[in-house]
Amino acid sequence: MYRSNIYPKMILLVSFFVLAVSSVFAQSSLEYKLQLTDADTWCVFVRPRGVNPSALTITGSAQVTVVMPLNFGWNGLTSVNGAWAANAIVHGPIENDTSTYVSFGMTNEFPHIDLVAGEETMLFCFNRTDDCPDRIALINNVTDPFLPPNSIGSNPGNEITVFDPVGTLLFEYLGNYSPFAWDCHDCDGDGILNAFEDTDGDGVYDANVEDTNGNGILDPGEDDDNDGYLDPDASQICNPCDPYHTESASLALLDTLGVVCYGDLDTACFKVNIDGHWPPYTVNWTDGLDTFATTNIRDGDTICYVPSTSVSLRLLSIIDSFNCVLDTALGAPIDVEVQGPISFTLQPQDTTECHGNGAGFGIAAINGGDGTILYRWQVSIGGGPWTYINDGSVYDDTQTPDMLIANVAGKDTYRYRCEISTSVCDPVYSNPATLRVEGPITVDTHPVDFVNCATENASFTAIFDNEGVVGTMSTVWQYSTNGTVWTDLANGAGPGGA
Repeated sequence: MYRSNIYPKMILLVSFFVLAVSSVFAQSSLEYKLQLTDADTWCVFVRPRGVNPSALTITGSAQVTVVMPLNFGWNGLTSVNGAWAANAIVHGPIENDTSTYVSFGMTNEFPHIDLVAGEETMLFCFNRTDDCPDRIALINNVTDPFLPPNSIGSNPGNEITVFDPVGTLLFEYLGNYSPFAWDCHDCDGDGILNAFEDTDGDGVYDANVEDTNGNGILDPGEDDDNDGYLDPDASQICNPCDPYHTESASLALLDTLGVVCYGDLDTACFKVNIDGHWPPYTVNWTDGLDTFATTNIRDGDTICYVPSTSVSLRLLSIIDSFNCVLDTALGAPIDVEVQGPISFTLQPQDTTECHGNGAGFGIAAINGGDGTILYRWQVSIGGGPWTYINDGSVYDDTQTPDMLIANVAGKDTYRYRCEISTSVCDPVYSNPATLRVEGPITVDTHPVDFVNCATENASFTAIFDNEGVVGTMSTVWQYSTNGTVWTDLANGAGPGGA
């Protein structure tokens, strides 16, 4: 259950010390502290309180008892001032069966233990091999349940006796100070252990007495930028906002072009990069028209929305799960270009033209956003699929609003339409327009020469054919008296009428 080697108080062999002790008044004026010095190491300090010892003090005896969780793992006892040994260890006595008591005794005063008014003197250190415990403390000489007399006759407790020949003074143990200076936990998760944020070890942050970066400036003077938080080299215990560890945040477009189409209800998606702690975050941002608050965001998450016009997106603030606010170092804005919506304001019209002639189809379109409208004309033959037309042959300006056909021959019932788009907007198609082609008109029977008496009637016959399926033919006869100039004949008109 325990190992006990109770350390007897060292009896000084110096005769004047023995004589002096018997004739002076003992002053309870020396205090102990258990201080975390790094993540895995505790050290015990002593300081004088209300007295000013000389440099000639002699420490006659000293003991420090540390109360740890039961069977807590530790090693690496290192003497700093005085020589120290762990000479009494008791595990789980019936008075306090969840604790281990380790008593460290001074075996000699080499190196000398200097006691200086207003200063601490480190006595010895030890390391932990287990996780940070829920509790570890110097024994309370008044309230601890294992104080002597106890069930095993052990002698735990804190004690120190120091003789000062200057003034023939005797200093003894008074009590403990900074009871939370041991704390190896990080109650606010900011990466700074509690003991290093609570510099006076009282378990409470008080800016008026704390110097959390140890630079000699109390924390009220450490807010150089006047943002209400301590500067990055200082921090408050159990305050996750101080120092605020979200150091920066920025936006990054997932589509590096940053171009979307409003008419297609495209979404603009961007990634939020946040360098810091305390997720998830609420991201407050704006597109210059409205403000948005997107919740439950973690570093690298994506936010998407549908913009109605070209915008510049920027962060307003980041609020973490502890309501700590970051409103600086938010990165540059990102631009989103919105093209469209695109639509037709003029549709192509059906057209009828004669075989061999030219024709054209035209449209008008508008773009409600940024970007350039792209035009492509298509043709459907005999009700077949729509195919793109390219410049060449009889077609021209096939990628403009007005497409031209140099010769409509052979294109009767062809249907034409125009496709409009932008670099990101999906194609929109015009109404189809139909081309009808009349002709060609051919003469199947030509009139023949006719000789007759001047007082007799004469007749001429010609037969014509419209090879097209549309159009109604009309005929007009002409005459010429010289074979060069031809004149229309009207019905009933001379000579002879038509």
